[in-house]
Amino acid sequence: MRSWEGSILIAIGSTYANLGDYTNAIRVHQEALEIFIELEDLLGQGNALNEMALAYRNLNEPAKALELFELSLEKLYQVEEATSSQSGLSLSSEEATTKGNIARTLNDLGRYDEALTIANEVLDFRRQEGDLFRVSVTLNDIGNIYLNLGDFENALSFYQEALKIRISQNNLEGQSITLARIGAVFEQQQRTDLAIIFYKRSIDVTETLRAEVVPEDYQESYLVAVDNTYRLLAELLLQRNRILEAQQVLELLKVEEIREFTRATYTTEGLQYDPLEESVVEAHDSLMAVGAQIYPCDPDCDQTLYDQQIELEAYYDQQVLTFEETVRRGRAEDDVFYDPTNLASDAFDIVNAQPGTVLIYPFVQEDDLWLLWTATGGVVGSVKVETIDHAEAELGRAVFRFRELLKRQDAQSFAELKRTGQQLYGWLIEPLKEELEKNNIQQLVFAQDRTSRYLPMAALHDGDQFLIERYTVSTVLSAALTDTTDRLGDVNSTQALALGLDQAISGYSRLPNVREELDGVVKTDAADPQGIYPGQVFMNNDFTFATLSQQVRRYRILHIATHAEFVPYRDGESFILSGTGEKLTIAEIGSLDTQFDNLHLVVLSACQTALGDEALDGTEIAGVSSYFLGKNKAEAVLATLWRVDDEGTSLLMQRFYEILATGQVTKAEALQQAQLSLLQGEEFLTERLAVIQAGQTPRGSLVPVNPTEDEPSGLSHPYYWAPFILIGNGL
Repeated sequence: MRSWEGSILIAIGSTYANLGDYTNAIRVHQEALEIFIELEDLLGQGNALNEMALAYRNLNEPAKALELFELSLEKLYQVEEATSSQSGLSLSSEEATTKGNIARTLNDLGRYDEALTIANEVLDFRRQEGDLFRVSVTLNDIGNIYLNLGDFENALSFYQEALKIRISQNNLEGQSITLARIGAVFEQQQRTDLAIIFYKRSIDVTETLRAEVVPEDYQESYLVAVDNTYRLLAELLLQRNRILEAQQVLELLKVEEIREFTRATYTTEGLQYDPLEESVVEAHDSLMAVGAQIYPCDPDCDQTLYDQQIELEAYYDQQVLTFEETVRRGRAEDDVFYDPTNLASDAFDIVNAQPGTVLIYPFVQEDDLWLLWTATGGVVGSVKVETIDHAEAELGRAVFRFRELLKRQDAQSFAELKRTGQQLYGWLIEPLKEELEKNNIQQLVFAQDRTSRYLPMAALHDGDQFLIERYTVSTVLSAALTDTTDRLGDVNSTQALALGLDQAISGYSRLPNVREELDGVVKTDAADPQGIYPGQVFMNNDFTFATLSQQVRRYRILHIATHAEFVPYRDGESFILSGTGEKLTIAEIGSLDTQFDNLHLVVLSACQTALGDEALDGTEIAGVSSYFLGKNKAEAVLATLWRVDDEGTSLLMQRFYEILATGQVTKAEALQQAQLSLLQGEEFLTERLAVIQAGQTPRGSLVPVNPTEDEPSGLSHPYYWAPFILIGNGL
């Protein structure tokens, strides 16, 4: 029984590792190791040590990983001695696996010659064993070692051999990895345009794989590699000033991040190639296809296959030569390459839907921060932010500090909040200031990346005023997932479904203002003196999953006022608390997506994101929102980045709806004006509504009624109004 317990723990630890939770994987494998030591089970000890070492390697602790791999190998040698195994092969399969891991770890540590010796020993065994899948893995490993040694010719040779096997086995995951490694060879050779082709090809294979494989099958290490390929390609395209292609890659990356978080299937159109790139891709694909045919029968294949291979090798070399000569002659900007207007049409749809709009893509790399932008009229651009050196870490620290300061309301903290807000403004807005002014921009739409997703952009400060005092602000998951064609409609034709919880339940505190909030939003009958939009309200015990399921398809607005949390890493831990105290997971609610077809706006007025440390990337915000947004679902989600004072939430929500109901403003403008009403300490909306209803300012150019210069207090502090973010169609 104890042996079974150890085996089960190994399986549990491997599951943690596949999900990227390496700390828990190590803990569980350590428990398994202790059981196997107690049982004197050498093979079990070797397996547990190997799994622990893999986890340490993924935690970027190669020295500790190497120590454990070597201990694992010792245990396996002891097993072989004890059983007097005589397989006729130089190694056992388990020994070869562990030695392969040792070679990879030595490569991590820069001990390339040692790594190469061991990897070649493993390759010899794998060839004798006849397992082509494992042969391809080892070939890829050896290619990685040669790449680190700067021996590009050998690196390409081993990668190409691995790719032929992976094509012959229809191993799409392996193909995408190897194609990216070939791209890395060309990148290190400073053959950037060739590197771009192979990174593109890798992503194309990944997109094909996404349409064929259940997402739960992916290991976290593979997902990280895929993410890196998207980012490497985007950066190379930006270096070549191929802005719209870079934007297209970032669009695919955002969909990829949603897929990883939700484990749902999203299909995309993939990347585009210009004609010269296409010729290289076709020549390489043909060469690899013939190589895949030859591999199983080599050296006894029909001679016609070898002749075809020789011919295709020459053709591929010629296509590469032609491509690189064309690029060197500077024709990359001529008609040979795609007309940029054929790309990024989804982004143009967003900015052209309302004059004075710009779509901004912050692109956060380890060292560099780029800003890509598309404005009304097809104006595009990019800029590398020169005032930040280690972008991912510095931005993460600044966002984390900004969020911490927002919780405090003393004068000293507010002064630091403004300074940090100015620093963030300097990175994310200031580099575009000239373009924003030149193009008369009034609406900022952000497609956020990494930790920027946690930023309440409205609260950034330029030294004189908050960003929301100058622009409307909204975000999108991606341009491709945003529908700008639908509008909410007038008050009388727009029905609202409101679900709320105001009593303490299941360890969660009361939300005493929820009933007032919902009563102020929904007019339940003609005699109701308070509500704005006609509809129904379900409170407390009447707010159940069944109620949501049965009612939601009839309404254009879904307003949920209850405790909710967006939890990093896994959608299964994010939830909305029902009126009965049941945690409705976001995935459960997402299962109702066929009922969301009529919805236009979803409001989650008491949710929060768990910003635990500066290393998080905010994918849970995009992931959770994606359950409500998209094709045949709602067009917009209004949510909060943190749970704020119940009274403040209630007041802002009521003002948002009251302003929206005038029919004179967009959703983004209604949110802006509601936020400004709190910022400027307005007791009533009388003056603000009068300006809006009188049409004294054209739609899209609303400005603060009374610009504020004083230090905010009470509900005017950004803690109360800044967390509200509008995602999706802001019109």
